[in-house]
Amino acid sequence: MMRGLLLIVLFGLVPQLVLADDDFPEVKYRGLIDLRAIGTDTTTSWMDGGLGKLRYGGDNAGNGRTLGRLAEAALVITPRFNWDYTGRLVLKYDPEQKNTVDVLEGFLAYRPITTSAYRLKSRVGLFFPPVSLENDGIAWTSPYSITPSAINSWIGEEVRTLGGEFTLIKLAVDDRYSLTGAVYKANDPTGSLLAYRGWAMHDRKVSLNDRVPLAPITPFQPGNAFEDQTPWVAPFEELDDRWGYYVAADWKHLDMSELRVLYYDNRADPSVFDGGQYAWHTRFTSIGLKFELENRLDILTQFITGNTLMGVVGNANPIDNDFSAFYALVSKRLGAHRLTLRYDDFEVDDVDSKAPVSLVPYDLNDEKGDAWTFAYSYRIKRNQLVIMEAIRAASQRPARVQISSESDIREVLLQVSYRLFL
Repeated sequence: MMRGLLLIVLFGLVPQLVLADDDFPEVKYRGLIDLRAIGTDTTTSWMDGGLGKLRYGGDNAGNGRTLGRLAEAALVITPRFNWDYTGRLVLKYDPEQKNTVDVLEGFLAYRPITTSAYRLKSRVGLFFPPVSLENDGIAWTSPYSITPSAINSWIGEEVRTLGGEFTLIKLAVDDRYSLTGAVYKANDPTGSLLAYRGWAMHDRKVSLNDRVPLAPITPFQPGNAFEDQTPWVAPFEELDDRWGYYVAADWKHLDMSELRVLYYDNRADPSVFDGGQYAWHTRFTSIGLKFELENRLDILTQFITGNTLMGVVGNANPIDNDFSAFYALVSKRLGAHRLTLRYDDFEVDDVDSKAPVSLVPYDLNDEKGDAWTFAYSYRIKRNQLVIMEAIRAASQRPARVQISSESDIREVLLQVSYRLFL
C-alpha cells in the first residue's frame, strides 16, 4: 500500500512541479499483446512449485504439456508536461501475477533541453535500473528472443528501483559518456530467489505488488529454520527503512558499440524479518558490452557477480551465497527476419555450507548450470512480430532431492510468440 501511495503522490505533484506550455501536456499510448503457443517437457517449472529453470514445464503427474496462453498484455502511457518533464506508466497483465493489472514501471523524468555538450537527466518513481543491454523493447521486452538471459530474467523478477536516479552525460564527436547514481527503497528481499530457487530463464517480469512462488524445500517445513517464510517472495518490500544505492558508467561509440558497468548494493539489514519476508543484503557488479555492426549483426555479452546473505547468528549468517552468470548472444537481421543464438552460464556458490560449522546444513543453495537458446523472428508488419524459440537448459542443484526430483536435470522448452504492438 505504501509503495502505491508513493507513486500516486509523485504523479500528483506534477502540476506543481511544471508549468505547461501552450502545446502541452500531451499523452501518448502504446500497447503490447503477446499470445503464446508452448510445448514443454516433463520437468515441473518453478512457477508450479518445482525447481525447473523455465517459465513453463510439465504437469504434476510428470507429463509434458502443449499450451496456449495470453502470456502478457501491457499498456505504456507516456505523458509530456513540457519540453523538460515527461513521465511513464507501464501497466501489465499476465495470468500468473497476483493482481489482474499491476504497475511494472511508473516514473517522472526531467531532461532539460540544452545545446551544451554536458547534459543532465533524472527520474523518480519505479523503474528498472540501467543493467540490461538486452531488454530494450516495449514493456522491458527483448527484440532478440522470447526469453531473456538468466541475468536479465533475474533483474526482471527481483531488481527494481523505487526512488530517484540522476545521470550526467558528456557528448563528444563520436562518443557519449554517462555517469549515473541512484538511491532507492523497497528492494530488501532481493537475492532470496537466487538462494531458495536459484537462477531461472523466463520472460515473466514481476510487477510492483506481485509475488513469486517458492518450492516446498526442507528449510520451509515445520520445525525447520525458515518455517515462517511465506511460500512466496514479495521482491519489492521495504523491511528495514534503509536506503540502497547503485552507481553506473556507460560509454557509447558511434551508436555501434556500448560498454556499461553497474554496481548495486541494497544495504539491507540481514537481521530483519517481518514475520513472512526476510531482508537480504545483496550486492553485485554487472558488466555489459554490445556491438551493432553495419552488416546488421548484433553481438551482446554480459557478466554479473555478487553476494547475497540473510540472517545473523553471532558473527555468522545462516545463508551466505556468492552468485555469478554470463551470456553471449549473436543476432543477425535479414530484412524482416532475425536469427539469434545465445549461450548462458550461471552458478550459485553456497558459502555458508562450506564453513567449519554450517548453521543450516539442510539449506542447499549450490547450483551450476548452462543453457542454449535459439530464436527466429519474422516481422509480418510494423506492428506484428512472430518469434519461434527453443531453449535447452541443463543444471545441477542438490536441493531438488528435497522435493523428490533429480538433482541433475535437462529441460527443453519450445515456444511460438505472436506479438501485436498497438
